[in-house]
Amino acid sequence: MKTLSLLLVCMFLATVCVAQQSPADRPPTKQEIAKYFEIMHVREGMKSILESFAKETKQLIHEQLKREAPNGIPEFNAQVDAMLALDGATENQLVEEMLTKIVPVYQKHFAKGDLAALLAFYDTPRGQRLRREVPTVTQESMQATQVFMQRKTNAIMQQVHEQIIKIQKEAKPKTDQPAAPSTPPASPAPSPN
Repeated sequence: MKTLSLLLVCMFLATVCVAQQSPADRPPTKQEIAKYFEIMHVREGMKSILESFAKETKQLIHEQLKREAPNGIPEFNAQVDAMLALDGATENQLVEEMLTKIVPVYQKHFAKGDLAALLAFYDTPRGQRLRREVPTVTQESMQATQVFMQRKTNAIMQQVHEQIIKIQKEAKPKTDQPAAPSTPPASPAPSPN
């Protein structure tokens, strides 16, 4: 009887705990995440990433071919280009596979309420403007701070260099000075004249 009572209490507490989690706190559905991907133009971004990746990979492979086979065969280069070319169907399939892989990541990090608030904002003209402008703002910000960071890095490297020289000078034995004699020099012997 005690076991049955304990079991009923545990079931009641579990039901209460589940009931206390509001729908906004639950993970978003795949459909809600798909809507977010649509509003945020994630598919287009993924396609752009794939195109950049294919272009960079193609360049790296051609550079490797030049190093390993400087007298390469043009037909082989064309075959490499063909292997890396993405037709529309293949590109779309890869994008859909990648989106499927990241849905659980969004479900892990965002609650239904979070996604609803993001959707509400990004579905407005201001939200869409932010979506369009953030990549450009990020890139320009990085360019604007690059010179500053390079100067800071150079200044730090100069300080480190000066410190290394100072430490080396202090640790270097003083061989430049003549050694002090331990005994007074002997007077010259009288010459026999």
